[in-house]
Amino acid sequence: MEIFKTLVISTANFHPDFISSIENDNELIAVNTGAGYRIMVCDTDNGNLKEVFKIALDNGCQFIEIDCDGPVIDGLKTFNW
Repeated sequence: MEIFKTLVISTANFHPDFISSIENDNELIAVNTGAGYRIMVCDTDNGNLKEVFKIALDNGCQFIEIDCDGPVIDGLKTFNW
């Protein structure tokens, strides 16, 4: 059995332009969930994800899920949608 830990984060922690560009980013392994995206944590220079990936790795997560109903993470920028 394999179990993967996921950090769930609000879309509010990301600029809308970044969210709309996820599917075109060839460095990311991302799946559209309908309410956001599930992204495999990887080594990236993408400034939108670097800090979030560090938080995920520090907490043993292999994925992040950007979700419109997810919690806003304190200490990160927030954007009005």
